Amino acid sequence: MWLVTCAIVGGLTLPLLIQDGMFMDALLYTSVANNLSTGYGTFWFPQFSLHNVSDFNAFHEQPPLGIFIQSLFFRAFGHSMYVERFYTFLMLIITARLMVSLWKRVYLSESILHQYSWLPVLLWMLSPICFWSYSNNMLENTMGVFTLSAVILLFDAMRSQKTSKFILGGLFIFLATMIKGVPGLFPLATPCIIWIMERNSGFVKMIWQSFLSFITVALLYCCMLLIPDARESYDVYFLQRTLFRIDSLPTVNSRFYILGRLFLELLPQFILLIIVLLIARNKKRIPGAQYFKQGLIFILIGISASLPLMLTMVQKAFYFVPALPLFAIGLASMMAPVIAIENRKENLRPSTLKVWRGVGVLLFIGMLGYTGAMFGHVKRDKDLIHDVRLIGDAIPNEHVIGTPNAMWNNWSMQTYMMRYNNMSMDEGYKQTYVVVDQKYQTQIPEFYTKIDIPTKRYHLFKRKESGI
Repeated sequence: MWLVTCAIVGGLTLPLLIQDGMFMDALLYTSVANNLSTGYGTFWFPQFSLHNVSDFNAFHEQPPLGIFIQSLFFRAFGHSMYVERFYTFLMLIITARLMVSLWKRVYLSESILHQYSWLPVLLWMLSPICFWSYSNNMLENTMGVFTLSAVILLFDAMRSQKTSKFILGGLFIFLATMIKGVPGLFPLATPCIIWIMERNSGFVKMIWQSFLSFITVALLYCCMLLIPDARESYDVYFLQRTLFRIDSLPTVNSRFYILGRLFLELLPQFILLIIVLLIARNKKRIPGAQYFKQGLIFILIGISASLPLMLTMVQKAFYFVPALPLFAIGLASMMAPVIAIENRKENLRPSTLKVWRGVGVLLFIGMLGYTGAMFGHVKRDKDLIHDVRLIGDAIPNEHVIGTPNAMWNNWSMQTYMMRYNNMSMDEGYKQTYVVVDQKYQTQIPEFYTKIDIPTKRYHLFKRKESGI
């Protein structure tokens, strides 16, 4: 089944990754990382453009670690759009590998269930927001690697009672928060949730163990904030940007939006779980309660990552992408024993296994063929990308280009211009060149003349040499 799973995971992501065009937030982070790789900006003060976002002195929309990690890939592999595609797909592969590692830790003494490590990976990728996120270069993909690593370390720590693993888990939580801020703290709930479900040690001991991870995060932040640049950077990011946005820029009308969206994203997995359990009940092959308890542990950890998002009115579905591997492992824990029992009872024949292998091979070949067929296509913003590339070819040595006031909030234009042309956008008619969206009825000053290039939507103007 691994071949089938890989074909499905690849089929849901690679054909989109191979195409041009990307979600605006992802393109924004990618542009900043690419700039950092060229020396434009520093770790604590990365740069997006001349004016950045909200006229800050640097790009402070997110903490800098995720952007820095991506910048290393641009330094190593160049600046092609396929570098960020490779990076985000690598995050997918690492996350899947970590899920398998955690699954085998959970069922360390049950070798039969090891064979079903493909199941949580398959369930994970069935969430539409999951394969959407990995088809774009979202920072949640990178943060998920660190939060899942932290959960693995804390899970091991609760089993082995090794102090070092609680501290190491705290380190990975700290790194996760350096990518997306406060949402990266959720693995801190892992020891408490495991204790509630298993009660394998005293309450006081559990509190002390949880405190070890928490104090590790706190001490690392104290040390980091002793650095003047780090303190200034976080002052802007957290106090001026994050708290202001939470208070003043809501994205939803209800705090319960995230719950409804989470339910919809997990609906395919829940339907599969119900079908599997109904079949098991009909055949009187219900597995032991310990599997449901084990699954509930990871579902609760996933909830600990999702419910806190209700505290603000700034909610987007991709915010809970780092929680999806944990929901998948939890639901797979409730399904896999049933599937294992069925397979043992049916005693799958070699011919049946050959059929599954054949299906897997056909799906995998089909996935590769379809991915190849999508090479060179554009999945979104086709006209914009076409025009941005033409503008870059027409004025390759410009670094700042103007735009009318009415177009200033066209962030897709700004991000594509920076990512593909290394050009900042400036508001108004102060620059030699100005780009104008033809859908706006904008009066162009007389001292600009239109450049004749075959754009589809955006027109390029140049200031006359005798202009004012």
